[in-house]
Amino acid sequence: SKEAISIFKQLLDQDPDHVPTHYFLGEAYARSGQNESARKEWQWVSEQAEGGIYREWAARALERAEQAPPPAPRPPKWTVTGGVGYEHDSNVVLKPSEKSLASPRDPNAGRTSLEAEFRYRFVAERDLGIDFIYAPRQTLHDDSLDEFNFHAQDFGLQARKRAKMGNKTVIFGGRYDSQLGFLDGDLFSYRNRWTLSADSRLTPQSRTIFFDRMSLFQFGPDGFDPSRTSRDGFYNDAGITHYIYTKDFSQHLYVNQEFNSAHTEGRNFDKIGTTSRIGVHTPLIARTDLDVSSGLEWGHYPDFSSLSSRDTRKRRDLNWDIYGTLTHHITNNVALRGFYRFINAINRNDFYEYHRHIFGTQLIFTQSF
Repeated sequence: SKEAISIFKQLLDQDPDHVPTHYFLGEAYARSGQNESARKEWQWVSEQAEGGIYREWAARALERAEQAPPPAPRPPKWTVTGGVGYEHDSNVVLKPSEKSLASPRDPNAGRTSLEAEFRYRFVAERDLGIDFIYAPRQTLHDDSLDEFNFHAQDFGLQARKRAKMGNKTVIFGGRYDSQLGFLDGDLFSYRNRWTLSADSRLTPQSRTIFFDRMSLFQFGPDGFDPSRTSRDGFYNDAGITHYIYTKDFSQHLYVNQEFNSAHTEGRNFDKIGTTSRIGVHTPLIARTDLDVSSGLEWGHYPDFSSLSSRDTRKRRDLNWDIYGTLTHHITNNVALRGFYRFINAINRNDFYEYHRHIFGTQLIFTQSF
């Protein structure tokens, strides 16, 4: 269309009153999304042409232009999101609550966090989108806890396909991502993860997502007895998340239920369990939103045997947490968030019982282009 516009303009320089050229220049403008310029050319034809087929065609084109909605803008290719924040963590080292088992080391520390996600959509069709994703992340601790500084490099590929099933629209999703994790500069873990999902609206005011996450983990050194202490293996989380919205979609409630399992080389980390979560989102005042959620995680380790003679009981996790955020949208692309999270980890084996308070602020942003 751009070439056609250029050629037609050159022809009009030679013959400014050539009716067919004006008409087809209008067609080329319309195909390229320049609707106002197209109307001007067709209006010229309808006023200047003395009868004939081009005047009739121009009148029809103007009528269609008035009825047709404007073309959708070209979807952005790049989306960049990120955040920088500072938080206080009362128990970075997961110090046990039982004082007779706890280390004398001070577990408190402040933590700076930096994270970003770069998403490039290289397939953008009406019912199909495919994205490439790169997401780096870094945390930096103070108070001499550098060994807990975590750095991650995540590379992903995500596809989403819209399809009809009966009278419902379903969006099927598939994602693969590979992550390298480092603790204080040393390789900590390598993860390959595959996620399958199906997303639909069973009612106009709800949304339901079915998902299955399958992960292959390789961690660092396996300890003195890999058959007991290795965490390398296959981890699976399958579940459903259901959202219920108000009529104007400004508020929602969500419920999440997952079934978790781990099949590891070390029998101490073989696991079956569940995760349940419920949360709400609501606007508070102008440009400020509140999000509150709470979760319960249960885990059973059927072949666990303690590495310490001080507490030989079986490991049975029952963790719950509460999480809240206040987000103030400074602009459409920048927001300031304050958050608090409390974690209470309960277990038969006292080595795995702890409390944790995390609170802080974060400046977050997003931009598409």
